[in-house]
Amino acid sequence: MTPGTVVRDPLVPGTVNFRAVDLGTATTPAGERLRDGVLFRSDALHALGDAGRGALRDLGVVRVIDLRSDEEVAEAPDDITGT
Repeated sequence: MTPGTVVRDPLVPGTVNFRAVDLGTATTPAGERLRDGVLFRSDALHALGDAGRGALRDLGVVRVIDLRSDEEVAEAPDDITGT
């Protein structure tokens, strides 16, 4: 992927529903428009494997916020080590 390329719904192996969040016309407090392709949402990341982790790296993902319950995380821990 070339720098500056925006991918709306990238293919991330090991996920079923990985997609970009549509920010629409959202703006910062200073009135600047938020960039597309920087916020994503997904189903659980427990089955990523090497290819899925590589896809997250290629997209520049640097932080994962897991909103699942402790029980859900214990049942299927994220496979993001080394991402």
